[in-house]
Amino acid sequence: MKGLSNYKYMTPVQSMSLPYSLKGFDIICEAPTGSGKTLCFIIPILDQSYLKQWIKLDGLFALIITPTRELAFQIFSSFKQFTCFEISLMLAFGGKRSKYENTVLSSIGILVGTPGRVLYHLENCVNLCTDNLAFLVCDEADKMIEYSFIDNIKNIVNVLPDKSRRQNLFFSATMRGSVSALTKIFCREGATKSISVAALKDSNDTNELGSKIKHYYCVVGLQDKINLLYSLLTKYSTNKIIVFFTTIKQVRFVFEAFSKLKIGSRLYHIHGNQSQTTRIEIFEDFKNKPNTTVLFTTDLIGRGIDFPAVDNVIHYDCPENVKTYIHRSGRTGRGCDATGISYLFLLESEMRFVDYIKEYQINIQKYYPKLKQLSGVASKLRALQAHNNETS
Repeated sequence: MKGLSNYKYMTPVQSMSLPYSLKGFDIICEAPTGSGKTLCFIIPILDQSYLKQWIKLDGLFALIITPTRELAFQIFSSFKQFTCFEISLMLAFGGKRSKYENTVLSSIGILVGTPGRVLYHLENCVNLCTDNLAFLVCDEADKMIEYSFIDNIKNIVNVLPDKSRRQNLFFSATMRGSVSALTKIFCREGATKSISVAALKDSNDTNELGSKIKHYYCVVGLQDKINLLYSLLTKYSTNKIIVFFTTIKQVRFVFEAFSKLKIGSRLYHIHGNQSQTTRIEIFEDFKNKPNTTVLFTTDLIGRGIDFPAVDNVIHYDCPENVKTYIHRSGRTGRGCDATGISYLFLLESEMRFVDYIKEYQINIQKYYPKLKQLSGVASKLRALQAHNNETS
């Protein structure tokens, strides 16, 4: 397939699940974020749409449910790589025009969306035919439950034709508690294969990082954080970098400050106060840039979002817990041959966090920045402002 030309090897989850899903089995798959799960449902869906010669009159062929808009958009973009398949595709989530979506749903073959919007269309769109639905996919099921979408998922399953008439693919980072119970509602008894690529301590969180990422922590004073960030961004000016902050105000301030300083990289920022259209445009632009780019963000893209070829992750603030650190750090070093570096900025009072990280069998080392050699960002901004005042 043309869309697979950039893939050399299957990941473990792909090699374990595809032989069964391509034969028509339901799949219950426990695998960490970044393990290549998306292709585990894209390939069977497109394979069957081709073999069954889907046409618009058949109605909806595949429904993919995901917990966040950003992840839905990522899956939508992944499907679009396979342009040789003549099956229509639509993205549905809150904040978009539901009336417009209703008018085009009758001709859609693959629908990707968040639980609330998907359920809305199933209950209200008279043009949406699900009689021939061949696939139902639930991605990041553990996050569905964390975000209180479990009732929506159950209602979606109840609205659709009986599960025995379709293939059901269920993916989650963990199969504990409510997630395990949900699989019984979702999948066909006697026609399901369970797959797990969980590893290491506390489910599969640490497996998201593997050994391809180098971890460093930096003990730095509050006033010197921005100077250290400036130093690292100029040091890695040709790299693709994501910087995580705690607050939206921090994201906006650093983006505006570094845009004025013109550090040599193309800068982006994503946060929750932006419109969905703006976030999607930035998301797509940053994703398609191979290098010399920096994205400033909150935890909006901390988990589940796959930007290719990210070289560095920088934690400007201490994360709230180790799992958040793992998920953020896991944005780099993705892919069979990829490596990455994660930098964690810590105040002296936050040093205990290093011990918590090491409990997860992560080898994190101290980075010694030469703070005396770092140019002050504040002084650079003042000088720039003074120059602008003189020339205005």
